[in-house]
Amino acid sequence: METYVIHTTKKCNLACLYCYEQDKTSSYTVDEVISYIDDIFKDIKDNIVHIEFLGGEPLLEFKILEEVFYYMEKNYKKNIDSYIITSNGTIINDDILDFLDKNRDRISIAISMDGTVYSNQLRYFKSDWKNSYFVVKKNIEKIHERKLDVGIHMVTHPFNVAFMFESIKHIYETLGVN
Repeated sequence: METYVIHTTKKCNLACLYCYEQDKTSSYTVDEVISYIDDIFKDIKDNIVHIEFLGGEPLLEFKILEEVFYYMEKNYKKNIDSYIITSNGTIINDDILDFLDKNRDRISIAISMDGTVYSNQLRYFKSDWKNSYFVVKKNIEKIHERKLDVGIHMVTHPFNVAFMFESIKHIYETLGVN
């Protein structure tokens, strides 16, 4: 099954040292994102696809994400198997949790995280240079409280690859994510 990536913004609140994204300032209007979506689906025909919301940090533009999700559900639902939001996990609030809960059969969330506090040390906030680990851990707990599915997208890089076993074990045992 093909996956199509939808960007709601390129903006991000983290400054991960290994980030490949060069453009961290662009944002889009709802109309621009919908135009992109319409371009995708005009060629899909009867195929079934998966949609991934990505950024930057897509939850910085949650209202756009929510609006285009409902637009796709209204216009292209028959062609979409499921959706996933890949987020850095730092912006999880009640509105986002309510949205995920309401649409749990269609959309899930994956958090980008590199494992233990030590392995996550290159993922820090632009505003104060603090490691994002503790905020993300707390937000994963909020997701678990709602009994929502959450996945982890782990980036391997030269500074954490030697700690992969410990990081995977930590994510599974401490954070409760399979």
